[in-house]
Amino acid sequence: MKNESLVIRFVSDIPGRDVDSYDFRLLGLSPAVASHLARSFQALTATYRSVSRRQAWASVRKYCRYLATQHDPDAAMKRQSVIKDFLCSMDRSVRQSTAISHYNFIAAIYRWLSLNDVANTILWMNVDSGPCGLTREAKSVRSI
Repeated sequence: MKNESLVIRFVSDIPGRDVDSYDFRLLGLSPAVASHLARSFQALTATYRSVSRRQAWASVRKYCRYLATQHDPDAAMKRQSVIKDFLCSMDRSVRQSTAISHYNFIAAIYRWLSLNDVANTILWMNVDSGPCGLTREAKSVRSI
């Protein structure tokens, strides 16, 4: 993916804003890793409303910050336990329900890659993207 393809743009549904842009070049990862994330993010969030896409972007940024702490982020992204390790890294830094939401979106990225990145299907299928095994805290009461 070319460097300029690492900036993903969507038509915004927020009044007064024409375009929502997501720049994967700013995540501090190699272009190859950023490319995998950009393609999957674009496909997975294409039908999201802007606010939901921003939440997904927050998950990607948090995941990239985790990858950046690893000795070799490219290799870490392909490690079988990487998503579960990411979940463990959030222990106590965010609410459990937030950690589960981040986990679920990153797991969806890996499932998308395993189905759509034909050259690396086996690699992505090797990453454990199954249920995280945690349950949400008591349901939050939201105003209607």
